[in-house]
Amino acid sequence: MRKSVLGVMAMLLAAPVHADTPRPAWEGVWRGTIGTLPVLACLAQRSDSWNMGSYYYLNKLTPIPLNRETDGSWTEHGGSGEVTGKWTLGVGAGGRLSGQWKAGAKDLPVSLTRVAAAASDDGPCASDAFFAPRVRPVRQSTKPARKDGFAYTEVTYNVGPSFPDVSLSSFSYPEAQPGDRAINAFLRLNPAKPGDPAEYLPCLQSSLASTGSDSEFAFSYTPGLVTRDFVSVAVDSGGTCGGAHPDEAQWHITLDRQTGRKIDLASWFTRAGFLPRSPNEGGEIRQIMPALRRLVLSRFRFAEAECREAVAMEDYWAIGIARGGIAFQPNLPHVAAACADSAVVPFAALNPFLSPVGKQGAAKLAGR
Repeated sequence: MRKSVLGVMAMLLAAPVHADTPRPAWEGVWRGTIGTLPVLACLAQRSDSWNMGSYYYLNKLTPIPLNRETDGSWTEHGGSGEVTGKWTLGVGAGGRLSGQWKAGAKDLPVSLTRVAAAASDDGPCASDAFFAPRVRPVRQSTKPARKDGFAYTEVTYNVGPSFPDVSLSSFSYPEAQPGDRAINAFLRLNPAKPGDPAEYLPCLQSSLASTGSDSEFAFSYTPGLVTRDFVSVAVDSGGTCGGAHPDEAQWHITLDRQTGRKIDLASWFTRAGFLPRSPNEGGEIRQIMPALRRLVLSRFRFAEAECREAVAMEDYWAIGIARGGIAFQPNLPHVAAACADSAVVPFAALNPFLSPVGKQGAAKLAGR
């Protein structure tokens, strides 16, 4: 992934722009040329002391970050943050921008005309006017796969050559139980649809708005334990969306092959195991109770004391079915992500914490 370190630091340190601050005449989305090559550019005032932008050649569609210097010029940055060019721009007749692009001995004229763009909360670099020309229809490819004797089809979603650091995948499998059709429908991703778990565009637009360059984004569903009654789906989601740290999360979803419905594994436990979900909570990561946490911790083998301390203090855990028990994984912050291993606790040890529903589920898993 290519990103501007200067842009990230500026985002963290700069003060916000007040709503009544006059916007500079150069801010917006611009179409034009550098020399004879067509380009699309965005220029934004992100704070009282930080102005940034991005541009790309229409024959390449790869964004190049821009930062405005105190003398009013703009410097562009390569993949490692090095300065690769300098712009000098002025506002001319009809609100056009014109000036020069310089890199070493090269000196080319710049001519830009404003493009109408709908307002975006994240500024012009996150707008559809700047972003949409790079978006292509999502294409699917499939290949057969097998895990622990379970045959399935791996599905990969290709979002086009503009975004080489986007990785999206899922799977489907032969329908043999009443709920399998609904499960396959659940596993089918639609990355271009707003709200889809694999929707990648907001992350990349947020990165462009803050760094001027693209980001990494990944989402995958992969099969875990599959039995006659259940399918466990491992979920891996992450991206560098313009913040100080990557967003990373892993959890499991358990699906009932008889009904096709998602199972809340926390319901397999009494209140001695997990707290009930509060109205503002969602997802598969739940708050564990102290006694169950002590049992889970006894199943870990820590190579470093720092990991033991980080895991022992964590309240929220992801849970999933595993062979003979339940797998527990702490929901650790980014700084302790390397300690986020999982441990499987057998049902026999979990029995004091299991609800009647949980004991029924354990019996089904024992019968497989």
